[in-house]
Amino acid sequence: MKTILITGATDGIGLETAKTLGKQGHRILLHGRNPEKLKAAETSVAAVGAVTDTFQADLSDLAQVIVLAKAVMARHTQVDVILNNA
Repeated sequence: MKTILITGATDGIGLETAKTLGKQGHRILLHGRNPEKLKAAETSVAAVGAVTDTFQADLSDLAQVIVLAKAVMARHTQVDVILNNA
């Protein structure tokens, strides 16, 4: 099992990728800007049996990017793959 961070994972290609990788047994770290869409994405990805974690941040704001990186590092010892879909 790999730990995979997907930015822009709340809809479209990001969400479908998260579901596909989740079905394969990977731990999926979901990123999004909108908290409601992020919660819905988490529910959708968890429904396929994936272990998920969520992170909210606006990646156009460098300060939020730093907070996101620190939050990921605080909650996960390793990230194997980053899919920058945002």
